[in-house]
Amino acid sequence: MSSITRLRSLTALAIVMLAAGSPAAHAQSSTMGNSFTGWYGSLNGDWSHVSDMTGTSSGATFTTHFKEGWGAGGTIGFTFLNTHPADLNNNNLALALEAEGGYVRNDVDTVTAVTSAPATGYLEQIPIDGSIVVRYHIISPLTVFAGFGGGMGYEHLKISSVSGSAFSTANSDWEASMQGKAGVDVALGSGLSLGAGGKYYRLFRTSMGDHIITRMIYAELNWSL
Repeated sequence: MSSITRLRSLTALAIVMLAAGSPAAHAQSSTMGNSFTGWYGSLNGDWSHVSDMTGTSSGATFTTHFKEGWGAGGTIGFTFLNTHPADLNNNNLALALEAEGGYVRNDVDTVTAVTSAPATGYLEQIPIDGSIVVRYHIISPLTVFAGFGGGMGYEHLKISSVSGSAFSTANSDWEASMQGKAGVDVALGSGLSLGAGGKYYRLFRTSMGDHIITRMIYAELNWSL
């Protein structure tokens, strides 16, 4: 190989290496979990556990126990601060604002007044919340996050039968809510990431006379907009 050919080869290699290490190249691999400032969206599926709830109906006090349930929802967010917006190799800290809505359902398991009895019915919740979220990009492709917020939530509790006998009671209302969540995102590339985490969701005093506390484990798909 001649000196000129060798020089051309080394020059071409240097250009490729510089391009791979440039901010533009990092931008191509950025994801919602560790990207520049901007908009993103996500869809999630949940496993939900509702704590026992004590309330009154027709002058009687009873406690409702729920089965494990499910939920689904969506989020739109905006990352407004990133400490290293052009270098994903650094441990960067990002702040985002999110608005999210969803649907959560848990069937009734038993009702306890004097004694516990099997029951049929369900609890539906529609949470609508805003949150501030902190993300910390540890190392590619992992980003951890934590968020806290609040808003409003709709709850509808219906009990159809107790011990096989018809028992019709239904309550529904909009109440103030709060939530906290934490988890981890795994970057997939092309602006996509998969996340998993846990969430604590609380509806304050409801028409049934007690708070509704729901704990969720969820998985989500995130994408940059």
